[in-house]
Amino acid sequence: MIEYRTAGPQDMDELIDFINMVFSMLRVPHNFAVVLPKVYAAEPPVSEIHEIAREDGRLCGVIGVLPYEMKLAGERLSVGYVGSVSVHPRVRGQGVMRELMRRQIEKAKTAGLDMLALGGQRQRYEYYGFAACGSRTSYTVSRANVRHTLAEVDAQGISFRALNEADAEAALTIYEKQPVTCGRTKENIVKSLKSFWNQAWTICQNGRVTGYVMASKDDRCIYELALEQEAVLSAVIKAWLEQHSVPAVSIVTEPYDMARRIFLGSIGEGGSTASDEMFLCLKPDRVIGAMMRHKRAAVPMEDGVIKLGFGGFGTLRIAVSGKEVSVCRTEETPDIALDDRKAHEFVFGHDRSAWLCEDMRMPRGWFPLQLHVMEADRF
Repeated sequence: MIEYRTAGPQDMDELIDFINMVFSMLRVPHNFAVVLPKVYAAEPPVSEIHEIAREDGRLCGVIGVLPYEMKLAGERLSVGYVGSVSVHPRVRGQGVMRELMRRQIEKAKTAGLDMLALGGQRQRYEYYGFAACGSRTSYTVSRANVRHTLAEVDAQGISFRALNEADAEAALTIYEKQPVTCGRTKENIVKSLKSFWNQAWTICQNGRVTGYVMASKDDRCIYELALEQEAVLSAVIKAWLEQHSVPAVSIVTEPYDMARRIFLGSIGEGGSTASDEMFLCLKPDRVIGAMMRHKRAAVPMEDGVIKLGFGGFGTLRIAVSGKEVSVCRTEETPDIALDDRKAHEFVFGHDRSAWLCEDMRMPRGWFPLQLHVMEADRF
């Protein structure tokens, strides 16, 4: 008989051993205390975010949802990131994952979360209402690019050192000035930036802390680059390539950081955009409203009103008038009616090829709303 419940502190040692075993069977060897120290090396243990299944007393399934608060455009969204999805081979096909996911989604609704996110194989999670959408854009800058475009930039004063707890407060201060933040604290920011085998670096300018970097272990990808002053960006990029033994670096950007994207596009070898993760909006009215107000600060939006049928949630009346954006439920007949997955893809999907006709009916600048979860905030 399989029993389900919320994990407690007494389950954590066994739980960590279990997810280490399952993920090591499927992929490279895992040690979650190293891979995700913000959760699995935390004190006290973060147990209550996990739903577990036991068969005759033995652990046979785990799903966690890490909650945090996303701040953007002066608003707050409650987000839950789904992770550590693990089912023992002996019980596969018995509905363990389905029941654990159902419990976590119901738990998220009860807790009032606005949205869930996860990374994983698309069709596997579409069964639960998730849709592949959002936006992840990166630009590649090579040594040749730097030689030709940043020759006059002085990078002599820029240095990098391993980010440690002594720099946590300075890093947090710089992080909290970013346009979108996701609930990091002085206690977890260093651990967050070292998630998934990545490296965290403090950026110094003439010995003074001026930013931080989250980069891949091989130095070839910068997942997060936060600066006190954007004016030093070109010097930081030049210094990175001069001080690390890589021919080029890929730099992930925030969707609405238009100034940085324009700059990197002007000096780099090229860029690419893909879906970010999979998302499930539990309160699409709140998510769309906050995302539209955030986007409006960077991208002009045409005034207008659209009534959008958003799957099982019902119809949303979305209106832009001057500086005002409002999104609310309505009983009016929708102008466009879509099922849950297509509604997510229409509003948040970066690939517009399937939506050309519908986009023609939309006021300019509205969609897509480019959801994005930074690497350090994933689970």
